[in-house]
Amino acid sequence: MVYYRTRPTTLVLIDGAPKLKWNERWGVEEVTNSAFVIVKDADGRFYLYGGGRWYRSNALKDSGEWLPVQAQDLPPDFAKLPPGYAGGHH
Repeated sequence: MVYYRTRPTTLVLIDGAPKLKWNERWGVEEVTNSAFVIVKDADGRFYLYGGGRWYRSNALKDSGEWLPVQAQDLPPDFAKLPPGYAGGHH
């Protein structure tokens, strides 16, 4: 399969259908079958951490649009994530 984009893009790989598991320590669901940090908040939105910043989408599907999120706009539960993931949100 070949993907072609005309703007900067990150290819996020998930091994099969996304497998969500509750992470007690972080207080969010996480996708466990990806090398990328992908979590789901209480409102059902997905967040991807990559390149030192967070992105948000309403879906994990190909059609999901990932938009950058400022640290101050992250859900409060993200304060429980390890400091490197939270982008300074403590």
